[in-house]
Amino acid sequence: MLLPPSLHCRRACPLLAGCVRTLHSGRPRTLRPLAELLLRRRPPSGLDVRFRSRRSQEEEWRSRNKTVLTYIAAAGVGMIGLSYAAVPLYRLYCQATGLGGTAVAGHDTEQVETMKPVRERVIKVTFNADTHASIQWNFRPQQTEIYVVPGETALAFYRAKNPTDKPIIGISTYNVVPFDAGQYFNKIQCFCFEEQRLNPHEEVDMPVFFYIDPEFDDDPRMARVDTITLSYTFFEAKEGQQTFCFTSARAEGRGGFLRMLLCWFIQLLLFSSPAQSDLFTSIGQMMDLLMVEKDLVSSLKDYISAEEEKLQHLKQWAERLDALSAASSEDPEGFLGHPVNAFKLVKRLNTEWAELESLVLTDMSDAFISNLTIQRQFFPNDEDQAGAAKALMRLQDTYQLDTSIISSGQLPGSEDLPRSILTIDDCYDLGKVAYSEADYFHTKLWMAQALRQLEQGEASSTVDTATVLDYLSYSVYQLGELQAALDFTKRLLELYPTHQRANGNLKYFEYQLSKQKKAEQIEEEDQNQKEDQANEYLPERRKYEQLCRGQGDLMTPRRLSRLFCRYFNNHRHPNYLIGPVKQEDEWDSPRIVRFHDIASEKEMETVKELAKPRLRRATVHDPQTGKLTTAQYRVSKSAWLGSHEHPIVDKINQRIEDITGLDVSTAEDLQVANYGVGGQYEPHFDFGRKDEPDAFEELGTGNRIATWLLYMSDVQAGGNTVFTDIGAVVRPKKGTAVFWYNLHRSGEGDYRTRHAACPVLIGNKWVSNKWIHERGQEFRRRCSLQPSG
Repeated sequence: MLLPPSLHCRRACPLLAGCVRTLHSGRPRTLRPLAELLLRRRPPSGLDVRFRSRRSQEEEWRSRNKTVLTYIAAAGVGMIGLSYAAVPLYRLYCQATGLGGTAVAGHDTEQVETMKPVRERVIKVTFNADTHASIQWNFRPQQTEIYVVPGETALAFYRAKNPTDKPIIGISTYNVVPFDAGQYFNKIQCFCFEEQRLNPHEEVDMPVFFYIDPEFDDDPRMARVDTITLSYTFFEAKEGQQTFCFTSARAEGRGGFLRMLLCWFIQLLLFSSPAQSDLFTSIGQMMDLLMVEKDLVSSLKDYISAEEEKLQHLKQWAERLDALSAASSEDPEGFLGHPVNAFKLVKRLNTEWAELESLVLTDMSDAFISNLTIQRQFFPNDEDQAGAAKALMRLQDTYQLDTSIISSGQLPGSEDLPRSILTIDDCYDLGKVAYSEADYFHTKLWMAQALRQLEQGEASSTVDTATVLDYLSYSVYQLGELQAALDFTKRLLELYPTHQRANGNLKYFEYQLSKQKKAEQIEEEDQNQKEDQANEYLPERRKYEQLCRGQGDLMTPRRLSRLFCRYFNNHRHPNYLIGPVKQEDEWDSPRIVRFHDIASEKEMETVKELAKPRLRRATVHDPQTGKLTTAQYRVSKSAWLGSHEHPIVDKINQRIEDITGLDVSTAEDLQVANYGVGGQYEPHFDFGRKDEPDAFEELGTGNRIATWLLYMSDVQAGGNTVFTDIGAVVRPKKGTAVFWYNLHRSGEGDYRTRHAACPVLIGNKWVSNKWIHERGQEFRRRCSLQPSG
């Protein structure tokens, strides 16, 4: 019998052994005393538990439980108290250690006035400026670098501008690189950790008044430091958020450095925003990752250059000393007989070798590690990687792409784009993601692709043939392909004859295969039945994917002859009487129309910029609760923009009302969506069906009577809007809007409007939706007596 892990303890084992000895001996099998000893946490020595009353045991246990509960309650109250006291304690700590506050011991005004500059030590101070994705500011240093000497004050400026039409409050953090130099970098005046409010389109200069402590020159660790980088990062802040400024990072020795790191860590806990999730669901937000990686590559190159320069110094030093050693080894006595040689030998061993040691110990990675630590908060996580992998498989299925096509990067529509290929490691990782989801079909495809690339001679330092064969044999077995599983297992054993799992699987597969051959005819009948069931599985899904591939389009010449283009002024509307809009019929029944050149480039870019910081994983209405919830079948991020937020949003809403003739005052806010890797929205209705009576009850404006869909980007491949019931395909075209009614005039839902957004194969898809509701349309779109009129 397998015992649970909780029974494997030092106290229980001797007692259990005693139980076993008792059972094997001829003595009475009474286990109660031993059980009582086992259950008791600390049995008192010298006391026979068999004569102890049960009542006294219960009282003792009750007393101990009360004590434990008291400690737990006290700890909980203490933690709550510390959470409320975190900010004032943080202020007191930093003031006491010289890492916060406005007055720091040893660095008061008198010291600044009396300190002596070290003129022979010139230091270059460079400036860097960053903004978090949450804040829409333009922020940059006014100067890229200045030269200062320790003990001399200097003044630098940063400039910040709010290009939006709303006030924004920002809070900045800063760091000094190298970290060890931070303890000597003192700011007399700064804007760090203070609320900075910028009104719409306001631009301000922010000064930084600082000096480097003269003791910088006395620290041997700073002997090779001739460049210091001061970096500021602005985050968007809430109204009234209070923070504190590091006016100095001066502290003594290594302890000061550790205190600076501790305060920096506390700042991260208090002020940093969590990393965004679901990054793969929005190409727009993933573009920020390119900038992050570009910055890291630049930082990495700087680090490599610093290491190369350091190694070059060491190499020159070694060559010089090697030449001296060669000269001195020929005649050591004669060499030292020269007084200059003797002096230089003593000098080298006394001072120069110490400088060499300092150079060797100098860590050139401080700047790179600091930058990497700051940027890591914006990195994708494992869920993003798995999501991106599933998106590739979704594209593979929808557009029936072979793994070799995806691996080579030769996707349809990507001829003019930079091409990337998938390595063996990439294919293997895709297979592992599928395997973790029990998706053995895609596991087989991608492990087979990894195996092909291995056989073609591609090298990999992490993936070998045996590992791929192991995954392949199990995956094809799960798919019912016993012969293939047996073949892969035999290949694995040719490479590793002692592979324990493969040897066991070999016998099992051979046994199963022999059984299968005996019942071959029955198996064929079952297989035919499975194929018939597979053909009936998810017919809409199959039709949806066919439409996305352009194979199920039901546009016929006869239907096409009934579709027209025209100039449209919506019954002589004043705004479009002189300049009507271009209208094109996309489908006749239900009627779907497209309006061309409906939004300018500037308007669409403004909408994108407004939405981008607020993009969140797209939500849909839960038919059970009627509330919005995250949908796994919708791979995109969206943001909602009200007409009051920007004049352009209000202008677009008014344009929709003028063109459609419908009242948009009861419509939902403008929803802006950006689709990610393989972004899609599976078949759905925009209106609430009869089995969803509470779908829009909280809005109080009735059902969604119509949909306005504005395409704000062109898509190179994929991304079509398809109507699965009628077989219509609408291709995205930047600056055009598609409009259709979701409800008949009777108020009944038009089930022919069921539609979907195909996965984006190549490109970046931006759309905005305006869902117009029934309330307010009573005299704009009159009802009909016909049920489906």
